[in-house]
Amino acid sequence: MQRLNSSSIIIKSREILRIKIINIHNINSTVVIKLILDALEKYNIERHKLLMIISDTASYVIKAMKDLNQDWHKILHSKCLAHLVHN
Repeated sequence: MQRLNSSSIIIKSREILRIKIINIHNINSTVVIKLILDALEKYNIERHKLLMIISDTASYVIKAMKDLNQDWHKILHSKCLAHLVHN
């Protein structure tokens, strides 16, 4: 069982919005996609305006990004430098 502590930040029209910190006990790519969709809906951000997601290098996040890019326009996925150095 994987556990995720997540704190997300969305930049909308040059305004930085911090999304709540959540604890997820069972995480997979489907859950990641749902969290992204929920955040877009909550902040009224249209899907085509999502340009980039920064994340760690967890396999379920990489899979979520591949799945999103099959259904949507190309979203740039950048791996967080701190996570890359730490791992």
